[in-house]
Amino acid sequence: MEQLTFVDFDESLTGYFGDFNRRWLEKYFYVEPIDEAMLSNPKLFFIDKGGYIFFAKLGNEIAGTFALMKVEDGVYELSKMAVDEKYHGRKIGNQLLASVCKRQTSSKPGR
Repeated sequence: MEQLTFVDFDESLTGYFGDFNRRWLEKYFYVEPIDEAMLSNPKLFFIDKGGYIFFAKLGNEIAGTFALMKVEDGVYELSKMAVDEKYHGRKIGNQLLASVCKRQTSSKPGR
């Protein structure tokens, strides 16, 4: 069985962030202009503003992602969470959230 690992944002993974979240929004809601802007440039909307983006890897494949948007020092909002449909049912979203909660032993979620 392939191992699930978690990685921090890297610009090479931007496409996964946009694709997974766009598909989720299109299936359950719709993509608003602000969503499109955030999904097209997550570094600008999340990372550069003090937030974080995390990815779940199953083996060598990116399986899911989510962002933490900085609200104020020490306060973050869960934003733009999605798991690739082919991995639904494996509790990857739950594991993504649990992984960031475990990281809270430091002052920054990404550590």
